[in-house]
Amino acid sequence: MDRYLLQKFVFPSIEEQDCQNLFVRKFEAKCNAFGSNLSDVVEYRFDTWMNLFAAAKWFHYCDLGKISLGIRAIGDYIVEIVGAKHNGAFIIINETLACEKYEDKEGKLNYIDVPGAENYEAVYVRLRECKDNPIDVKEMGWYTDKPAGRNNLMAIVTCTYKRENYIKRTISRFNDYLAENTDIKDKMHMFVIDNGQTIPMTEANDNVSVVYNKNAGGAGGFGRGIIEVCKADEEYTRCVLIDDDVKILPESFYRTLIFSNYLSEEFKDATINGAMLDMYAPNHFYENLGVQDKLWVGPAHPECDLIDFANILKVNEINDDLWKRDFPKADAAWFYSCISIKESTINDLPLPCFIRGDDVEYSWRRNGKPIIQLNGICIWHANFWYRVSKVTDVYYLARNMLIINMLYTKGFENEYSKLINERFWYYISSYDYTSARLLIRALSDVLKGKTVFDIDPVANHQELAQMAKEQTVRETDWYKLEEVRNRPYYYGFWEIRINSLAKKIFKLIPASKNILKKNSEKSVGEWYPPVEAFLFRKHVRVYNLLSHTYYYRHFDYKRERELVKEYKDIMKQLNSRYNELRETFVTEHDRWVSFDFWKNHLELENAN
Repeated sequence: MDRYLLQKFVFPSIEEQDCQNLFVRKFEAKCNAFGSNLSDVVEYRFDTWMNLFAAAKWFHYCDLGKISLGIRAIGDYIVEIVGAKHNGAFIIINETLACEKYEDKEGKLNYIDVPGAENYEAVYVRLRECKDNPIDVKEMGWYTDKPAGRNNLMAIVTCTYKRENYIKRTISRFNDYLAENTDIKDKMHMFVIDNGQTIPMTEANDNVSVVYNKNAGGAGGFGRGIIEVCKADEEYTRCVLIDDDVKILPESFYRTLIFSNYLSEEFKDATINGAMLDMYAPNHFYENLGVQDKLWVGPAHPECDLIDFANILKVNEINDDLWKRDFPKADAAWFYSCISIKESTINDLPLPCFIRGDDVEYSWRRNGKPIIQLNGICIWHANFWYRVSKVTDVYYLARNMLIINMLYTKGFENEYSKLINERFWYYISSYDYTSARLLIRALSDVLKGKTVFDIDPVANHQELAQMAKEQTVRETDWYKLEEVRNRPYYYGFWEIRINSLAKKIFKLIPASKNILKKNSEKSVGEWYPPVEAFLFRKHVRVYNLLSHTYYYRHFDYKRERELVKEYKDIMKQLNSRYNELRETFVTEHDRWVSFDFWKNHLELENAN
């Protein structure tokens, strides 16, 4: 019988020692085994994020045959294959599907059939050895007896701006992986789009292309990457888009390729989205699918610890209802996302919005099309707290998501004023006049209508960066940083009522702030501190705990009133022109995502 590898088992390297339970769990026990009633047995359990086989999900989306386990090991060992599923109360039921004992001194590849695998959310292995006689595991994998219906050629696109260390590590791992797996060397190729033009061309080789690009942000980098893929001599049918500042195991690329090869006709063009895990707490899951949340998006699943087997089952559930519904819409973020490449893709490029929302718009444009996630396909990313600039989180988010929601969200005309007002008044209440100014600039640019993206992205970003510049001071006192980090924002019964009363007074009589606010100072963290911390103080020291710096925000009544007047004026214009702007954006959309637009936007003079 022919067998075809679906998923290799991945074992932790030295670098993965701090998260080895994502790969395998180790237990010790005494039991009747290996010729003794009380043998000291070591059990390796692979009910893990990296190595369980999501059988029900594979069968739901793919065209498979029978499933088997392949194992090659030297020594005496027992293999138990377990099927797991949960009932309505989320009680996990584990059932033994097969159990075999081997005494193998040669290390041949043994196959064990897995009956009824499709009936289980997860199928996993329990591998047992005698503690005094450890085995040598050479390889393990999940197989099917049916060949793949497709033979995809996969491009991998990452864009970067002066993050050489991350990119060089990714390139090195990719090269090493292909050197060890020569059978897929001609099935995938990496394109590094360098917006900073600092990656040496010597990094390029048969596996990797380095392309210097104009700094048009992440959207410009991914857009250029997709153009390079579409224009390549090779006929790529799949393209993985990944962030630059991540850690990745190249096995994710292999699993993505094989999974896409087995997709059934119904799901052949599905987006395959990876999961984001925490680089500094590597067992911690952030997200694997985004969903619409007010103006922006949030994770479909709550954050969790993937050491817990129940959590793996939860985030790995089949969730077709999420991408089928019209609201709230789902999105596949480009920290790791594999899209289908067609002849039409060259004129179906990202929205030229620099950063923040390019991946959201690309997904919403395809709303109702499948987005699939699978355990073991993932990256590790640093936490976003304190790392995202005001230009990104205020200007680009507001400008882009206003346009994107106008394009795709029904009834948004009844919601957007409230959503924007929440942001503006938060900035005013927390003395963040820089962010208030950036928000007003974003609204002003939305009013440009058809010409909103007809700009030089480099010059525009540089101007915004100057607007957002703060005079920071280095904090060398670690105790002060810890104090700010650990300070609880808890308010008692009377404090809550006093704060509520003060907010009402300030709203009715803004000039009262000059009297009720004390000429004193407080310290807070920069990542969205509560407005209560600013209510009765005119000076607040704001800390960025990542860069160990701080700057001051000072209450300025005159500046506040000027910003409020300007904001109200521009919102009045936006309200009166909303329908006109929406129609303009709908009309211009095809032009913005076309190759001709991007050719001019990126100054690709010689591109055809």
